[in-house]
Amino acid sequence: MMYVAVFLLTLTFGLSLYTDMKRYKIKNVVTLPTSLAGILCAPFFVPPLQFGLYLILLMGIGYIGWNMGLWKAGDTKLMLASGVWMVFIIGPSMLFVLFYYLAFIVLHLCIGHFLGLKKYRFNLKQYLLGLRTKVNETFGTIPGTFLIMCSFFISFFIYK
Repeated sequence: MMYVAVFLLTLTFGLSLYTDMKRYKIKNVVTLPTSLAGILCAPFFVPPLQFGLYLILLMGIGYIGWNMGLWKAGDTKLMLASGVWMVFIIGPSMLFVLFYYLAFIVLHLCIGHFLGLKKYRFNLKQYLLGLRTKVNETFGTIPGTFLIMCSFFISFFIYK
């Protein structure tokens, strides 16, 4: 099942990256069937109670971040799809979920602030005075799929 998970993760990330770069949207057609298939298959390969707790943590942190405006709904669904299929590779580890979201937030902040500093020509004083708005809304956007992929691999290598 691990090879199926790797194939589906590669396919999901590839299709999401394509649609995200083209229209800045992660399509539900890609993420929802992938998530649903993983959720339906996981209880046959992973203890259901552990998977249930893993899924609650994965969905809970994603919902909180989306509700607070830290990321968009498509990002949350892509992180859910990739997190669900990661169970078949490393097992239902709560620590992986925490690393995954932490890496995503840190990468998002670092790149967002870099773009902000670039807009102000790396003048730190002007940049700090202009921090009243969200960085990505003012200075340009980057595809969320790229950050999610990077945070996914960073978390995997930290966890493993």
